[in-house]
Amino acid sequence: MLLRLLASCGLVFCLICLSQSVAQTLPGKEEVLTKKDEDRRDYTNLKRINVSTWVHEPTDLLISIPKDWKEIRASRMPRKIDARPLTTVGVEHKDWEYHAIVYIAPMSATAKLEDFVRVGITDKPTDYGEEYATLVAIYGASKLEKPIEHRIGSIPAYKIPINDGPLGTGSSLGALYVFTAGSGENRWLVRVRVNLTSKSSDKKKDADKIGEVPSQAKCDLIVSEVITGFDTSKKRAN
Repeated sequence: MLLRLLASCGLVFCLICLSQSVAQTLPGKEEVLTKKDEDRRDYTNLKRINVSTWVHEPTDLLISIPKDWKEIRASRMPRKIDARPLTTVGVEHKDWEYHAIVYIAPMSATAKLEDFVRVGITDKPTDYGEEYATLVAIYGASKLEKPIEHRIGSIPAYKIPINDGPLGTGSSLGALYVFTAGSGENRWLVRVRVNLTSKSSDKKKDADKIGEVPSQAKCDLIVSEVITGFDTSKKRAN
């Protein structure tokens, strides 16, 4: 009886070992991911401090969602040529008719704001900095105005007015605002692209629909509502 019991136990043990061996050699079952999408702000140095405001933690720059506008989700854009991280976040209004996108990237120790945009004295695009030369390549010089000095609240910046889209249909207008945040070795280049689009070619209808015809003054108002200064409280929770 004892011999039969031992033999039976040995058979069961062999079967268990065999099943484990087979399981290890078969292809693994694909794991079903049930975790919700990660909040990419963890990778962008942005922290939400209330329902309508982010802070860029390395510089304390405040980025806000104007009333009745919608958030464009923050992300960190991959960059093949330049390995430095590029954070993007934005807001949009009236189904993308108005939108503002903020781009934030670290600057090298030797870089200056004037390397990217500056007030020039000639007609050569390169004399106005990298940002202006890039916009000329996209839009053409005839659709741009030369960079001017500008202030977003208390923040000194440069503004490049853009008076039409790249297709030249006359249906859009916007501006690029460029400034720096941070100090010393912790300096970041901030670019804010504001774009206003008229979905109808009838400007009177556009004025009735949005309250006014898109203008550079409207661009200035929008950027001042999106870039709202710096957080000096230093009381943010982790």
